[in-house]
Amino acid sequence: MLGVQQSRGSDPQCYSYAVESGLQPGTKPAPVEAPITLYINDRQWVTLLCTPARLNHLTLGFLYTSRVISSPDDVLYMRVCEEDGVVEVRLPEGDALDAALSRPRTLTSGCGGGTSFEAVEGLAAVTSVAPVDPAAVLAAMHGLHAAADGYRETGGIHTCGLSEGATLVAIAEDVGRHNAVDKIVGACLWNGTDTAEKWLISSGRISSEMALKAAWLRVPVVISHTAPTSLAVDVARLLNVTLIGYAKAQKFNVYSGVERLAAGMGTL
Repeated sequence: MLGVQQSRGSDPQCYSYAVESGLQPGTKPAPVEAPITLYINDRQWVTLLCTPARLNHLTLGFLYTSRVISSPDDVLYMRVCEEDGVVEVRLPEGDALDAALSRPRTLTSGCGGGTSFEAVEGLAAVTSVAPVDPAAVLAAMHGLHAAADGYRETGGIHTCGLSEGATLVAIAEDVGRHNAVDKIVGACLWNGTDTAEKWLISSGRISSEMALKAAWLRVPVVISHTAPTSLAVDVARLLNVTLIGYAKAQKFNVYSGVERLAAGMGTL
């Protein structure tokens, strides 16, 4: 399997800003958003609007969370060409691939133009009974903010991380929240990192698709700096995912899976 990691996450943009004395010129990096078209076995499949960095991880993660592949070993070949906005992938032909590529697509609420094939049917509830330390939840979110270099540079990009308790083991940034999650998944597949029992952390809103992806990855805890959607809460409750929102300062909200917090309660 071949792949190239790209690193273009921002471009400097000129602008004018208003002050009492009038307009003044300025320059600030803006997050890069670009269309990347994914071809599978020479067939155009989907175009993603994304930050064109770590496109190998994005492709691998998107294929996995879309259930087109079950392992990185399914990918026979990958070619990333950021200049042309193209990623070419070769997968084994057969009925399983045809079925995966023909599933109905549902547009998601996430920015970045992502698509989803997930449905709750067929997904088993997460069985983890590991307790969740509230202090570790806040520490993990603090670590995510500290590692959000792209956000500090541009002020306009989403950050996602995977942690073992308070310790981050992977991080990704993208203009699309779902893309950032898929980059995390792809990096774990690329490096052979098991996602089970880890925590998924996001700087942005948690959608139902992100809750579904967490269950698919056997991730028992999803943490956000902001809010989950109502459907994300429903999905998390159904699939036994602990869903935490507004993790900031010394408090957070628990929308589902509170039993894990009760088992790990300490002092915030």
